[in-house]
Amino acid sequence: MIEIGVLYLAELFVFIPLNLVVLAILMREKEFQNLIAYKIMTHMSICECVQLTGYLLGCIMSISQSTIHDYVGVIGGCMLNAGWIGIPLFTFLLNLNRLIVFSGIKLRVTVQNMLFNVLIVMAWIACGLVFGIHLIPEMSFKYVISANTYWYKDRDAAALASYGEYVVESGTVMVTFVVCLVTIMLIVLKRNLFSTEFKVKSGEIKLLIQSTIIFMYLSVNMCIWQFISPLLSGDVAFTILVMSTIAVDGINPILYITLNRSIRWHLMKMVGQKKTSVSSIVTDTQERSRTT
Repeated sequence: MIEIGVLYLAELFVFIPLNLVVLAILMREKEFQNLIAYKIMTHMSICECVQLTGYLLGCIMSISQSTIHDYVGVIGGCMLNAGWIGIPLFTFLLNLNRLIVFSGIKLRVTVQNMLFNVLIVMAWIACGLVFGIHLIPEMSFKYVISANTYWYKDRDAAALASYGEYVVESGTVMVTFVVCLVTIMLIVLKRNLFSTEFKVKSGEIKLLIQSTIIFMYLSVNMCIWQFISPLLSGDVAFTILVMSTIAVDGINPILYITLNRSIRWHLMKMVGQKKTSVSSIVTDTQERSRTT
């Protein structure tokens, strides 16, 4: 339906610019470039942009009422599924970084950088493998205009691929849940036992809140698709579910701008509303930088 395609496109016109603006700030401003948490956030934003491109291709096909070319549906589906592997992995890495920060584990800067650089590369390799697997004809996608969604071309291969990806995604989410739980328990424990010595920077807390919200929204959305979506009936319910799924890629930049004063300041600077004197602090275990 053209109307549904237009509805999805309107949502994308909000989230794609937001992601690109935040990504530009994270990649351009020096204060973010050497900090591990922001490095992970940068890669997560890139992954979200890839997935949003897959949604955009689907919207174009729905609105034009044409698949344009078979490869458009194939590439769009590859982007979506690669994103569904990458986003949980980068969410896990962001929460792992929070655990290291609040646990007080003392790692040398070079060791910590090397560890997370390797993990980031491994996450991208996983995304690349999923993308490549779905280029195989038996496991590739097609876009069904009447349903406004991507479907596997071969049902048997689809069952195998879907199960494998579900195992990876759900496993990553469960491990991330444990990491979040341990992090919160450590904060409460240290706060009670070492109330005078244990000082938590507001910037670190905000990053923890951000990573927790991202994880919770992603987890709820995945659970709805797995357990509730088969029970849904009617176009309205499915459309709302798809829009909430697209919002997985939009919640990050909204949180970045809402919770991070430095990113918010750079955003205001980009749109021409820079104040004469504004201070911002970026916090991390490795470095603190101040800009005015």
